[in-house]
Amino acid sequence: MSYTVLKVKYLIFFFLFISSPLLAGEICSEYDSQIEPDFRWKESDFTKEASIKALSELSESINKNEMLATFQLPNNLSLIEGYILKQDALRALDGKSVHAGIVEYYVTNFCEFLVRTPIYD
Repeated sequence: MSYTVLKVKYLIFFFLFISSPLLAGEICSEYDSQIEPDFRWKESDFTKEASIKALSELSESINKNEMLATFQLPNNLSLIEGYILKQDALRALDGKSVHAGIVEYYVTNFCEFLVRTPIYD
């Protein structure tokens, strides 16, 4: 087997197995959370749509001078913050000439937020 064939096999292995969590959208798969599983956010919770909905609920409450349920304020703020942190991490990971330290900074910010922020009920 030639060196080129081995190199190609290695590249295929790398992209299929090593980078698959990143391709699947799992940025923080190596981080462990001490939060009860039912009260953990998932990376997939932090979407643009969820963030816009949370912002809308907060805005409506302010405009109408209404009280929020005890869990609404922290959960809505978490959705907005988590979405922003996730987007920063994704942009850093996608950057072609981004320094590794910068990537680590943004990924760590998002992942630490994810493992320490509970869903309030």
